Amino acid sequence: MGSRPGQEGPVERRLRERVEAAGGWCLKFTARAGVPDRVVVLGGRVLFVEAKRPQGGTLSKLQRVWHARLRRAGGGEDVVRVVSTVEMSDDLVDELLRPKERPCRTTNSSSRTPTGRRGAAAPTTTST
Repeated sequence: MGSRPGQEGPVERRLRERVEAAGGWCLKFTARAGVPDRVVVLGGRVLFVEAKRPQGGTLSKLQRVWHARLRRAGGGEDVVRVVSTVEMSDDLVDELLRPKERPCRTTNSSSRTPTGRRGAAAPTTTST
């Protein structure tokens, strides 16, 4: 869709400006109809972002199909986002800049042996 004042333009522009100011990429994606407007790379994450006009902007059937395809391709539920206000763009960038919660590791450095290997203990010598 074209960028007309009061429609997608300001939302998409704000997203691009904020992402780039934070050192990320906000690439315009125009490969085919229905594919999200932007690919955002920021904070160690890659997202597809659809910008809609602030009032009355809805996803087309083809957009819904593409969003589902992207999710099924392994991106999970959060891989595609829709923003329809400047505030939503700001919130998305703020979210991407927050440190991600990392899953707990089942093994930590304290479980390593003196040789640095996990598992078997390091050989020991005894004096007699």
